Amino acid sequence: TPLTGTTGDTITITPQIPAGWKQVPNQEVPSTVTAGADGIPTVTIKVEHATTTVTPDHPKTPADTLPDNPGKKYPSGVAKDDLNKTVTRTINVKKPNGTITKIQNVRLSRTATVDEVTGEVTYGEWSTGNWDAYNVPTVAGYTPSQTTVQKVNVTSETQPATVDITYSPAAQTGKISYVDPNGKEVSNTPLTGTTGDTITITPQIP
Repeated sequence: TPLTGTTGDTITITPQIPAGWKQVPNQEVPSTVTAGADGIPTVTIKVEHATTTVTPDHPKTPADTLPDNPGKKYPSGVAKDDLNKTVTRTINVKKPNGTITKIQNVRLSRTATVDEVTGEVTYGEWSTGNWDAYNVPTVAGYTPSQTTVQKVNVTSETQPATVDITYSPAAQTGKISYVDPNGKEVSNTPLTGTTGDTITITPQIP
């Protein structure tokens, strides 16, 4: 920033930081200097690249202007899909009378820091989440392939998953009961099968 005046003048220092840069904090910058017989002394101000942080709830596109460097636009890599992702686990519960589907979504996000001079993008860490444990519904007379779908910690590296729960008929037992005229059981024939089976009755009279 040029400084001008005449010998003996007190010159007010009004920094005009270049676009895309910012003043390094904690440095002493004089508010005025005096023009001497040999000229106006140079005032040195240390500057560094300005940065701006893009949050996942306020993404940017290359059509948006950088806040401290209005002559430049945001680089690519800071759009909604760059800062947000959803990881899904689908649980298909295939009951004997129909399938129900449970969808578990975990939304992950991260921030991005943009160097307003170079346009370089630096990302923060992705957030994490969990797919909650899921208790498989019970169906009378049937055995599920698993009773619980375990809780899983979800990170940016976690891949979408699908879990299929199936039900198999449970083993069932019964009997043919042989009773005397007074209703007292004198013998029986065991009956076995699985839920839904048609059992043939073949009496074996004592």
